[in-house]
Amino acid sequence: MRGDIGSYRALITLTDDFTLMSPFGGKPSRGVDITEASWEAISRLFRNGTLKQQLVQAYGTTDMVVLAVIEHGHGRSAACRRRIGR
Repeated sequence: MRGDIGSYRALITLTDDFTLMSPFGGKPSRGVDITEASWEAISRLFRNGTLKQQLVQAYGTTDMVVLAVIEHGHGRSAACRRRIGR
């Protein structure tokens, strides 16, 4: 939420089966498809905000983890910054 994509990237490992769901819907991004340009675009998307995650359910096996979470985010989007000139 603060445009700090580097810290997020330090916490994850991209694998061929890594899936990132867009907060706006549409096609999910796969680990092999996420380029440096994609990461830069993500880092510019939201600034000056907070994020709280609520775990709904977690499933795990020896080779897979599924997390169902609800994200409560508050922030200023890039579109809003362009509109108000900040």
